[in-house]
Amino acid sequence: MRLRRMCEIKARSKKCHVDDETHKQYMKGGEGREWLEIALAEAIERLGTERNQHKKLRAEFAARVLVVRERMEMKEKETTGMWLTEDKMKKSGDYSPESIRSIIAYCSKFPQALVRQWKYNPNIREYFVETETKQTIKQSELRKQQEISDCGDP
Repeated sequence: MRLRRMCEIKARSKKCHVDDETHKQYMKGGEGREWLEIALAEAIERLGTERNQHKKLRAEFAARVLVVRERMEMKEKETTGMWLTEDKMKKSGDYSPESIRSIIAYCSKFPQALVRQWKYNPNIREYFVETETKQTIKQSELRKQQEISDCGDP
């Protein structure tokens, strides 16, 4: 069974074999479609290509798509930064006046998380300035999701 047949809306019946989110992901193309192709290949590998298996294959494909989405969403982002006043940013020499204005404008959009009062003078504000961003995928969570989907009946 080909991915296009599963993910496109049928012309006559206006039905689709997959949920709306999967259909949109297929129609968008690119990396999302590649992930769907991987999910279909995994489902075919598990069930085989026998003609009478198409309903089971659709169910297995749907389960694999959920695992693929989990892979894509199971990312953890860690941001490291410093709390700096406008004056500290100027004196450090690391930030241009334009960068300082951009930092203040961005932090002002999220004042509860990125702006606070300076503890030595409550009239002065400190802004959270990112110094490093790191993104990781939790492998233990991916294995757990894989095990859950592999244990289910197709």
